[in-house]
Amino acid sequence: MDWAEVKFRSDETSGPFLVTRPNDMINAWQAGSYQAIHWNVANTDNARVNCQRVNIRLSMDGGLTYPMLLAENIRNSGEAFITVPNIVTSSARIKVEAADNIFFDISDRNFSITPATAPSFAVQASPFYQTACLPSTIEVQVNISGFAGFNSPVDLQLVELPTGVTATFQPSTLLPNQSSTLTISIEDSGINGFIALQFQASAVGIDTLLRTVEFDLVSNNFTDFILLAPEDNTRGILGITDFSWTTIPNATFYDFELATSPAFGETIVTSANNLTVNTFKPNIFLEENKIYFWRVRPVNQCGPGAFSVPKAFQTISVQCIPFEQTVPVTISGSGAPTVESTINITNQGTITDLNLPMWKVIINLYDLWRFP
Repeated sequence: MDWAEVKFRSDETSGPFLVTRPNDMINAWQAGSYQAIHWNVANTDNARVNCQRVNIRLSMDGGLTYPMLLAENIRNSGEAFITVPNIVTSSARIKVEAADNIFFDISDRNFSITPATAPSFAVQASPFYQTACLPSTIEVQVNISGFAGFNSPVDLQLVELPTGVTATFQPSTLLPNQSSTLTISIEDSGINGFIALQFQASAVGIDTLLRTVEFDLVSNNFTDFILLAPEDNTRGILGITDFSWTTIPNATFYDFELATSPAFGETIVTSANNLTVNTFKPNIFLEENKIYFWRVRPVNQCGPGAFSVPKAFQTISVQCIPFEQTVPVTISGSGAPTVESTINITNQGTITDLNLPMWKVIINLYDLWRFP
């Protein structure tokens, strides 16, 4: 017996996570049959709990141990189909456990698994689920099991393939206890996200079986990625500015770099990694009248893409020129007079800041004392 200290958080927005089938089993399962497992996801796939995958295990001793893995890393969808193994027991139970978390549930009571009563075969694909970084070539092992003396050839054939996907079985005909390699090649041609491929297994005198393998496809094709602002060769950028770029569906994060040279490297003045939005404002003040270069690269679970072609911009050119008006201006002490003092500026440009460093005011204290 062993133990470990575990820290975890509970969540009031999800649960209870419950196995609902098999419960209250009336009929036994036959070895080699294809059976449905149901469970209540109960919002455990939300962003807070984030359980996306589960495993299904079988106990033959009433739930004391679960030595048989029936399905691994399948979607937490609330339903899965499994092939019943070639065993006999009256104390079977099913456990559905989070593959990427700590919670699980088991079926409520024992049920029976009985021997097959007629010749038949079962098909098992492993792994049932894979993540593929495109373009990719994926291999799946397909195994054939025979029950009740079945020993005939089984033919494997793919039902339908989406555009950009090719697949072959090698070999395509098997006897029980033999295996075939299903090789799947997927182009990086815009396919992204979850897909399911279906194949069939057929034998003379036996019902044709349909089975599915699932893939989560991740494309590293970032050709549609574009830097938006500041545009290339823009002049007059202020010392604090926003940067923006397009969002693309197959990017999870973005890495940003700003440098004083198109070589970047040691000339990088600021950078940011794992940005989840398509905008960024550096927390530094850019130097005046200087050329900067910036670039961004998308990142997903398959790794970072290439950095974009850099764009350049020049910060605003600022000149601080003093202008003086030396003629004294007299302000009347009665009423609310309006007084103007004009400074003529002959330079061309835009005034972005105006400083009045000193006001010289002379007050006649005698006149102030006499004021009624």
